[in-house]
Amino acid sequence: MRKGILIISHEDIAGEMHYYGYALVGRGTLSLTNYNLQDNSLNQKNCDVEDDGRVVTKLVVDGIEIPSKQVVSPQVDTEVDMSNKPSYSAKNERFGVDELMQCTEPESKRREAYAYWHACKRVSEGVEKYSEQVNIIPLLIKNNGLGSALMYMRTQKNRGALSIIYNDICDWLRVDNKQLIDLEGLELAEKIIEVPQHQYKDITKEVLAYLAFLKRFAKGLSS
Repeated sequence: MRKGILIISHEDIAGEMHYYGYALVGRGTLSLTNYNLQDNSLNQKNCDVEDDGRVVTKLVVDGIEIPSKQVVSPQVDTEVDMSNKPSYSAKNERFGVDELMQCTEPESKRREAYAYWHACKRVSEGVEKYSEQVNIIPLLIKNNGLGSALMYMRTQKNRGALSIIYNDICDWLRVDNKQLIDLEGLELAEKIIEVPQHQYKDITKEVLAYLAFLKRFAKGLSS
């Protein structure tokens, strides 16, 4: 095991407080996405860790092992292990849609699990500048509005990370239990400009909440 220091932060996502962090080990950082952090009580704590090079797989603080979480929805194919390093194969192409459509977890957990699956998939595929682009999209939305941001992302089709993230946002809105927008046979960038203002605001809030998780996981898995 290696020695490190825990850094815990928090963020308000769609009105809910979420805690996340990483372990400083040597000159690098290791993601704590395997752990369900309820508060910042572990912040600045010395720790011992085992890891897979990106993510902490075993965490010991003050001689006590902290239990890890399983971010996997029910009936998941065992070949897709979301609690370890990114894993994706063609056999599991429909995992995110089919399994999460059946998931009975609270909506915030479904959103988190789906974002984690997408981040694992994209990092495994080696999408160029993926983490960098995910990080700037929320600012793009806040400065220009969701409609303009989506239209810009759509125009980048077949040109890398932006078009891929656009498709991932569409995927989430299709499986989200709230069904804020009907995308059957329609492009999100075109449909969004037709919805009423209150619906536009709800969709914007949901997309930003999803991107907050996607940004965090992309950063942790890419570091």
